[in-house]
Amino acid sequence: MPDGPPSTDIPVTQSDTRPNDGMPSDGDAPARGDARRRLPSVDRLLASTALHEAAQHYGHALIVEVARETLATARAAIRAGAAVPTMTALARDAAQQLDRLARGTLYPVINATGVIIHTNLGRAPLSSAARQAMEAVAAGYSNLEYDLDAGERGSRHVHAESLLCRLTGAEAAGWLSTTMPGLFYWPSRPWLADARWSSHAVSWWRSAAGFAFPM
Repeated sequence: MPDGPPSTDIPVTQSDTRPNDGMPSDGDAPARGDARRRLPSVDRLLASTALHEAAQHYGHALIVEVARETLATARAAIRAGAAVPTMTALARDAAQQLDRLARGTLYPVINATGVIIHTNLGRAPLSSAARQAMEAVAAGYSNLEYDLDAGERGSRHVHAESLLCRLTGAEAAGWLSTTMPGLFYWPSRPWLADARWSSHAVSWWRSAAGFAFPM
């Protein structure tokens, strides 16, 4: 019985398959009777039930790439002495790899370190209001650096400056996404030249690279 729908159900261009698909392409061609010759071609693997169904969710180019990687892994395993995997096993491995790629690499975790603002764990959680505000603006274009009243280019700092001034009582405010640029930004602002840190200010600025500068 065929393992899945005919290969014609999934279009495969000439560049998708090669005369040797399923075989090494680096000159290490298997001798006659080599177990690696029993591996299917990319075309046959794409026609398996699992990958035929995956074609409904993933792009064709990605499926072809993963199929080739799966066959390459199988060739290496056979060369090392493993048994020849079945078509079902190969298709399952390829489908699982597609699922892993789709899931990404970021996952929710529990912060049990006692450190509230933890850089390694994504800093601090965002409030519901903050997430809703981000979603509302990020869904399309915004006036990030455009002054709607003046009808010309503006500054992204205005969106936070009034809030920072109200929060700190300062006459003016600026913000940076990382600490290191502050080493160059801070002295370049005349209105910050005479600023003094409070007694509760931290005594070190630490860069993302892991080394520190004295204040």
